Amino acid sequence: MTLRAALPPRRRRLALLAACALLPAAARAEPAPAPGPPPRVVTVVPRPTDRLATERIVLRTICGDIVIALYPDVAPQTVRQIILLAGSGVYDTTHFFHVDPSGYYLQLADARNRILPLTFIQQSLIHPLRAEWGPLRHVRGALSLAREPGRPDTALTSFLILRKDAPFLDKPGDTYTIFGRVEQGMDVVEALSAGRHSADGTPEVRLTVLQALVAGPQQLPALGLRGPQSPDWWLYNAQVAPVTAANERLDWIAAGGFLSSLVLAVAAFFLARRLPGSRGACSLCLLVVSLCGYMLLVLLTPASWTHAWIGVGLLALTLAVIRLLAFFDS
Repeated sequence: MTLRAALPPRRRRLALLAACALLPAAARAEPAPAPGPPPRVVTVVPRPTDRLATERIVLRTICGDIVIALYPDVAPQTVRQIILLAGSGVYDTTHFFHVDPSGYYLQLADARNRILPLTFIQQSLIHPLRAEWGPLRHVRGALSLAREPGRPDTALTSFLILRKDAPFLDKPGDTYTIFGRVEQGMDVVEALSAGRHSADGTPEVRLTVLQALVAGPQQLPALGLRGPQSPDWWLYNAQVAPVTAANERLDWIAAGGFLSSLVLAVAAFFLARRLPGSRGACSLCLLVVSLCGYMLLVLLTPASWTHAWIGVGLLALTLAVIRLLAFFDS
């Protein structure tokens, strides 16, 4: 059955007009392209041709040691400056002041905010660094100079240690200078980042860099590199242990004073016994001996737990005081 025979004349004309209107659109229409595969994420790692410097930077932090390898061919000016600053002690007693809440990086503070004030010579070494953009990317373990936003040539001493890949930092024409990578100690970086910090990434405990060293490959084994440790051990060693050691020194000094007083009181006791009517003086000497002996027992008993000779000495002292009292009765 044809279209002409199946439709009345009026409807046939409307159908022909509709078909004519759709012909140009059908002629221009193109088939939709087939969906392609999803984009592949590629992590760019340092190439074998990116030569490492002979020197290594060792950051001795409260959570362990971090060994940094440098790229002198990618960022020669920055590498020379970092080696100069570390070798001059500029990074000593600075700290990691920011832990990125998203987990991308850990940031070292400006060296001018360290505990020990910079000397005049150290201050003169710090100057803005020109940006050096190379083929390296912000991947886990990379070291990247921090700078002011939109001002590539304002980097000074602060830098980031990447904890995971951060491609958003690789902005064409506005990236950051990558000058090295963590060769050893990423577990220390994670230990530093694992501590409690505020919502904006400020650590509750100061993550101090005790010292920054420049070392060659032969010197690294002699440094006795420390693995990851909790900041709690540093708080003990930096605060509790020095106080304990100072108290122990005071105990020994006081014990020496009491022992000297005891010896003098014993000598005075035997001299006073030869004098007539000296019972009161002898009683005073014995009182001093008893007090000094008691204080020696209090001060030295804890030390006797680890030093047997101190325990033997305290026992002999106790027997000698008892014998001295017997002399008084006689």
